[in-house]
Amino acid sequence: MLDKLRDTLFVNHPGDNGLNESKPVETKEGNILIACGQAEGHRAFMLLGPDWIQMKERSDNFSEGMKNWSRQKIMIRPAVYDRWYHHNYDRKPGAILVPHPDMANKQVLHVRRPADTTVFSQRDGAVWNFPAGKTGVFETRIRLNKGFQGSYIALNDRWFQPIDNQGLTSAMFVLNIPGSGQLNEKITLENTS
Repeated sequence: MLDKLRDTLFVNHPGDNGLNESKPVETKEGNILIACGQAEGHRAFMLLGPDWIQMKERSDNFSEGMKNWSRQKIMIRPAVYDRWYHHNYDRKPGAILVPHPDMANKQVLHVRRPADTTVFSQRDGAVWNFPAGKTGVFETRIRLNKGFQGSYIALNDRWFQPIDNQGLTSAMFVLNIPGSGQLNEKITLENTS
């Protein structure tokens, strides 16, 4: 469960509006009840079955839109702000869904770099959670559009803001995709448009 306000304006309540340290408890039926969130509109309870902890795979094809993704960009603050709001940053959506270029009934995630002087970073990013494990396989399809200048895919053991540089520096694995698409001596991804 993701905070339904994660990609929206946050500076509407004093204090820290982000997620706090979640509080889990086992119910008498053997489920897990988790309390999370801090400010009004951000607090939630989640009830999970024990099989959720044992999940070994997860997939997403965007049929539910961006429901399972975080893609917020952090907006620059005005020069003057109240100390009571020091934890809060307004947010706006980053990466977007667009129609699949080859399949009209599907959508794809479009990560781009639109010019925007209201945010800390011009680049887009998106974060998606999947089950943790000691080993595993990650599969994705990537399309390099005309004008592509490079990107990264980072696998982390915790959640980072989609545009946070720590997501790259702290990652367990990073795939650097340069603008040329050349991953190594044998593999080069080609622009398709």
